[in-house]
Amino acid sequence: MKSHNIVAYAMDFSSFLVQRLSSKSLSSVKSIILFGSGARGEAQKKSDIDIFIEAENNPEELEQEVERHSERFYDSIKYKEYWKLLGLRHIFSCKIGNPNTWKSLYPAFVTDGIVLYGKYFSTNAQGQGRTLFFWENLPSGNVRVNLYRALSGYKARGKKYPGMLTEYQGQRIGKGGILVPLEHRQVFQSLFQSLRVPAREIPMIAL
Repeated sequence: MKSHNIVAYAMDFSSFLVQRLSSKSLSSVKSIILFGSGARGEAQKKSDIDIFIEAENNPEELEQEVERHSERFYDSIKYKEYWKLLGLRHIFSCKIGNPNTWKSLYPAFVTDGIVLYGKYFSTNAQGQGRTLFFWENLPSGNVRVNLYRALSGYKARGKKYPGMLTEYQGQRIGKGGILVPLEHRQVFQSLFQSLRVPAREIPMIAL
């Protein structure tokens, strides 16, 4: 299963929830995080997609709302006429609470977690959110090497040179995708154009 599809699918699910939660429940939500196999790009056809909803209070009331709206998501036109046709029929497994109450999962949040909604989105006058870039077929081996060196950095003569993902607070998504702050999208667009990489992009706007 392509990792960029999973991330976009999870983004759509989180947006669906946020738009329908009551004001009281939404005010308690600090962030929504994709973690586990879905975030690592390792989700299989029958894998559940793990979502953590960080909440300050009223977890029981929030749990009831999330469960109700999750069922409605699978009945939505977007799910039936878009995601389902793409083969994305994964069920979302939502865990709700404070990270301190889910200490066994905390390492997964830190190492693999992708923030779908919340305070960790970067904000400026251009908007709020991130951009998902993804690609499938690279023109040549040299292009692949140059792209990954530019994104992830490299070592030369004992010195380490950081990549653009470090410089611009981006992160890798599986083998063929990156998630970057929206305000830095043009920098990465220029990189892909200069290397003639046929990358596509999906803007991810925080609500």
